[in-house]
Amino acid sequence: MKKIGLLLFLLTMTTVYGQSYNSYSDSQNLPQINFKPVLGDPNTLPNNPMSQFLNWYNASNDSSDFQMMALSTSSGGVSASCTVWLENVTGKGFVFQSSPQSQQALDIQNNQQVALLFLHRNPTSGLYQQIRVEGAVSLMPNQNGSKSVSVNKQNMELQWAYYMVVPNQVSFDVFHPLSPVSVQETVTYQFKRGRWIVNRQPYLLVNNQPNS
Repeated sequence: MKKIGLLLFLLTMTTVYGQSYNSYSDSQNLPQINFKPVLGDPNTLPNNPMSQFLNWYNASNDSSDFQMMALSTSSGGVSASCTVWLENVTGKGFVFQSSPQSQQALDIQNNQQVALLFLHRNPTSGLYQQIRVEGAVSLMPNQNGSKSVSVNKQNMELQWAYYMVVPNQVSFDVFHPLSPVSVQETVTYQFKRGRWIVNRQPYLLVNNQPNS
């Protein structure tokens, strides 16, 4: 239910109030609201997004919030999304498990560019956190196998495989649900010319009054 509530909140932010966005490049120029940025200056953030991800992961009271993620694949111009389990995080990328016969695995064979999405509500601050990942996915060698499960008292053999997503862009969003406007702050990591470049995106303000 917590995940559903968070999804509804984000959908509301991007649909009902989507036409009321205003962009601000500096927190000093924001309207007079009780808002304090939490992402910090890009110069003080970790040099790579995997370290920043682990900072949020380790700060969570319930790490399972970060172990479920949305995987989006595309093949033939049609996008599809599903929820997968985050198996591991390395210095290179994100590892998940899937059946080689799944639709996502079939899509990956044709198009290795995928996207990941994590949603989380910080229990301490009450702020909503989102992580958006874009990158290339590949099948991890020597990691395939099978496992036996019982379905309706019948044993079934399931095939499984591990995949790794190596990101080339990672965005960290923090949503501040304030009144009369809400604020979104974003820091984006982009991998260019062999190194990560960190940029703070303009602040977005959302009018909390529905469009008439």
